[in-house]
Amino acid sequence: MKENILKKSLIFSITFLLTMLSIITVQATIPIRTLQPPDVVYVDDDFNSSTPGWGYDHFDKIQDGINAIQLNGTVNVYSGLYYENIEIIKSLELKGENVHSTIIDGRNLSDVIHIHEDWTTVNGFMIKNGSNGILCSADHIEISGNIITENIDWGVFLTGSYNIVSENSIDNNGHITGTVGATGGIYLALAFSCRISKNNIRNNTERNAFFFKSMFNIWSRNFWDNPRFLPYLIFGIQAIIPPIFWIKIDWIPAKQPYDIS
Repeated sequence: MKENILKKSLIFSITFLLTMLSIITVQATIPIRTLQPPDVVYVDDDFNSSTPGWGYDHFDKIQDGINAIQLNGTVNVYSGLYYENIEIIKSLELKGENVHSTIIDGRNLSDVIHIHEDWTTVNGFMIKNGSNGILCSADHIEISGNIITENIDWGVFLTGSYNIVSENSIDNNGHITGTVGATGGIYLALAFSCRISKNNIRNNTERNAFFFKSMFNIWSRNFWDNPRFLPYLIFGIQAIIPPIFWIKIDWIPAKQPYDIS
């Protein structure tokens, strides 16, 4: 009798151990799944922790959306007022819902948007109250359909190559006066083969445009302050010692301002 009980106990123990070992082995072979970064995210200043997708593909700050997005993804920003100084450190598309109501305010702390990475698009924002509205230090950038206004230094400070600035309103920028090159609408420094076309560039404090050591850039069909029937001259410097002053020309300036909407 005792032998039977011992046998049954031993069989049960061995069976139990084998079962547990099997479970542990199966669990060890199941891969751990991690969430991939989203290729589209949404930003609204009204989103909060109760919003579905919060912290993954829904955010209340543009920078958080940029940080979360997959390379070459799209950040969609709904109308709202965003007090941010944004660093773009990956290729992406940054899209505002409405240029008049999707506002990024830099609080006069630093540049409103600094683009570090190639192949980036910024479209559909009002960009204001920064050192520069947009500082671009990359190639193959497209800046279009924005209102860039009331920035301390330049509305757009452009370096790099093969960049496009088109169909923007760049106005009322530049509040530091008396320096060489001054401040104002758009500044090209070490910029090559860029296209600046069909923008409203007007009412900037010292200069609407200036360039430094920049070549092969095209200025075309921009509206400069007033209706113009003659080519518009853009002055710049190609060297400091000795000083070599240069001129670029918008041969066919626009006669009427564009509707940026």
